[in-house]
Amino acid sequence: RLGHITKCGNRNLRSLLILAAWSHVRSKGSGALREKYLYMTQVQSKGKKIAIVAVARKLAELMYTLLKTGTSYENRPSTSISQLAVEALSKAS
Repeated sequence: RLGHITKCGNRNLRSLLILAAWSHVRSKGSGALREKYLYMTQVQSKGKKIAIVAVARKLAELMYTLLKTGTSYENRPSTSISQLAVEALSKAS
C-alpha cells in the first residue's frame, strides 16, 4: 500500500492541524488547499478523511515554510488544480 494516515508525531498537534484543515476547507473563500481537497474527493474519488489529512499535511508544510523564511501568507487560488478538476468533471459527464 502506498500512503497511509500516519500516527507519528504529537497527537495534539495532529488534531489541531486536522481541525484547521476542516475549517479552511469549509470556509467560503477559495484557495489552493480547498481546491486540493475538492480535487481529491471529487476527481480522484478519495475519502473525505484521507483528503483532509493531505490538506493538513500541506498546511503544516506551508506553516513551516512561512516560519522558516519569515514571510507572511497570501491566499492565492491555484489555477492548475481547479483547471484539472473542471476538465476531469467535464469529461466524466
